[in-house]
Amino acid sequence: MIPKNLKSILEIRRIGVECSKEVQKLIASSYAPRAELTKAANVPLAQAVAVQTERARHLLQQNASIGVFEKQSETLVAVSLNLIRFRSEMSKIYKDEPFENEFKWRHQLIKTQTDLEGNILEELGAEKICSTHMLTVHTSYTHMGIGTSLIKRMVDLAADLGCDYAIAHVTSKYAMEILNKSGWCLLRSIDLMQYKNDNGTIYFVNAKTPNNLFSLMYRPLLKSV
Repeated sequence: MIPKNLKSILEIRRIGVECSKEVQKLIASSYAPRAELTKAANVPLAQAVAVQTERARHLLQQNASIGVFEKQSETLVAVSLNLIRFRSEMSKIYKDEPFENEFKWRHQLIKTQTDLEGNILEELGAEKICSTHMLTVHTSYTHMGIGTSLIKRMVDLAADLGCDYAIAHVTSKYAMEILNKSGWCLLRSIDLMQYKNDNGTIYFVNAKTPNNLFSLMYRPLLKSV
């Protein structure tokens, strides 16, 4: 699924905890500095890196994530960190989130995500879904079709694992356009420029168009037989 012009230098494969260090390095260099949600909330970069690397470690334990590597150097240049979720376990999804007590902003971002998701499995009539919680491509490889390749591979993997739907949390207009072209549907969005915290004040003070929408998108899956 790698773009044809890159097949000679890149390969895509399923990854687990053995790639924790490589994923941590990629997050620090390319994901956390560009993450729209934390930028909009004015989150300190060092804290964003700490949280996302710890979350990545937990996500990798499911062995449902996908990485893109340079063939010659084995350097990780892109990753989709995915989570398999069951209806019976939805109440546990956001419990014991890393650094929720240490960093005050974590509580609000978790609340924003739960507000966006609602009772998604019940709404879709699903028992099992695969959601991508983090997708990033190294800045040297952006706009080459690698993100699209990761999404397609994630959909195939989710179907192989018996999921009813693939789910994506989208914070950029560019990502939404890619998913729309690939057959994904929009369930709902939160306008970060209007979203208020528990005190009734606008929380995402740095949110700006065109990346002011935090959106939940889904795609029905044809399960593998």
